[in-house]
Amino acid sequence: MTHDQQGPTPANEPQGTSSADTTAPSTLSLAKTPATTEAPAAAASDATAPVVMADAPHTPADTAAYPPAGYGQQGYGQPGYGQPAPASRGTDGMSIAALVTGILGLAVIPIVLGVLGLKRTKANGTSGRGLSIAGIVLGILSFLGWIALAIGLTIASNAIVDSVNEAGGLEELTEQLEQLETPVAEEPEATTDGTDDLATSATPLKDIAPLTAGAFTTTGLTDEATITGAGALEAYSASYTDGASTVETVVSNWTTGEEAIAFATAQTGALAPESLIDSGELSEVQQYWLYDVEGISTLVATNDTATLTFTGPADAVTALYNEYPL
Repeated sequence: MTHDQQGPTPANEPQGTSSADTTAPSTLSLAKTPATTEAPAAAASDATAPVVMADAPHTPADTAAYPPAGYGQQGYGQPGYGQPAPASRGTDGMSIAALVTGILGLAVIPIVLGVLGLKRTKANGTSGRGLSIAGIVLGILSFLGWIALAIGLTIASNAIVDSVNEAGGLEELTEQLEQLETPVAEEPEATTDGTDDLATSATPLKDIAPLTAGAFTTTGLTDEATITGAGALEAYSASYTDGASTVETVVSNWTTGEEAIAFATAQTGALAPESLIDSGELSEVQQYWLYDVEGISTLVATNDTATLTFTGPADAVTALYNEYPL
């Protein structure tokens, strides 16, 4: 400084000399100059510097942390002018597919997609973790449902097979169904006098004559042309057996009851009168004659326009006649 360059004042020099007076004003002027020159600089810096609260002093290094005002600044949390917004990662497509396939009940597929979706959401940071879990749960439930359905179908199919086998096999079951579909001929209605109306069918006697009567069965009826040649509308013969005895049977149907009685009388006339052991009338149109010749019985009967003849062991003849529908 100027004051230092002048050097020290000689100690033996009087303070009131002219030389001291000459340097004193200079020293005073130099002492005041920094004070007057620093004030405008401070004012100038105050005009341009930001206002700082008194209780929050900061250094120039602190002010450098805040960006200067201008185009680069916007509201809190908003990108600056000209800066791109952060891209949204969205929902993972694999997770969505897991949920959709799980709703559709595709069993294993949503489980696999759900596991892949969990890995992708964890690796990529995308959303959809809940969708993946939901898809896995639905996949497990649908998988268990398919297993239960398969077990139920297996049990049902086994039950059907067992039922068919118990019924005698598929062929036997088919025959039974065909028999159910075949209409069964209705038996002629009984007349008011208790007899069968034999005129309700083209072959009424054949429709009535049974193949099974009580314990007796026959393999079929055989046409008797000799009797039909004598005027009968129908005539059949058959052999009935109960396994122990056999009864030969002849049945015929005539136009009127008188013709039926006349045919029955002709049959009894061929037998010895002394062999007649029983006869009677069961109704106005029903009557019978029972003959026995050396242990072989012959029973001749009429029922309205029908005639019946049974020949065989006595017990078997009586038993078959009582079971016969005519």
